[in-house]
Amino acid sequence: ELEEKLQQPTLRFLRDVVSIISSLFPGSLGRSEEVKCQKPIPVCTDMKMQVCNFSLKTDALEKALRKFRENLQEELGRGEKEELTLDPDSANHLLVLSPDLKSVRMGCRKQELPDNPKRFDTNSRVLASTGFQSGRHYWEVEVGPADGWAFGVARESVRRKGLTPFSPEEGIWALQLNGGRYWAVTSPQRTQLCPQQKLSRVRVCLDYEGQEVSFYDADGMQ
Repeated sequence: ELEEKLQQPTLRFLRDVVSIISSLFPGSLGRSEEVKCQKPIPVCTDMKMQVCNFSLKTDALEKALRKFRENLQEELGRGEKEELTLDPDSANHLLVLSPDLKSVRMGCRKQELPDNPKRFDTNSRVLASTGFQSGRHYWEVEVGPADGWAFGVARESVRRKGLTPFSPEEGIWALQLNGGRYWAVTSPQRTQLCPQQKLSRVRVCLDYEGQEVSFYDADGMQ
């Protein structure tokens, strides 16, 4: 009899089995009508589809972000890493360079330095001791706790004498912290940037042939 009932629908089979056991062993299950098999609550088909679609979109987004990160790391790794030093002959009189020429700070008073065609006589600027005429290069800058700074790439022909604006028209492409805000030096106006965290180390990437200068949060790239 049980073999025949195995072929029945699940709910009907369970009810019949309970009835058979109750008849063979009175009182073992109590009154059969007290044993109830709850039907499963149906799930809306549209809800299933929405959950499925959301899961698929999330997986696709994660894969896309992972691929983008891999491509970015590969792209940034193509350039040659440079260890730059500063050119003391170009430094403004207010700037104080470290003995190893790898860092600079604003001094409290004007230094007595010889004038030469390379030195910035008005703007508080300094150039690197080497330049590039081809290829792809990158270097990293530690900005420290200073509340104002600017650095980037400049043409060798940038004007050194007199007050000159900080702009691409003057041959300067830079990242700037001013007034507690980060700015990209763009034309005709600066572009405000909103990094996710305070910048402490920035990677500067130069693609000479591609005529591109890029800035990245070096700590966020790890």
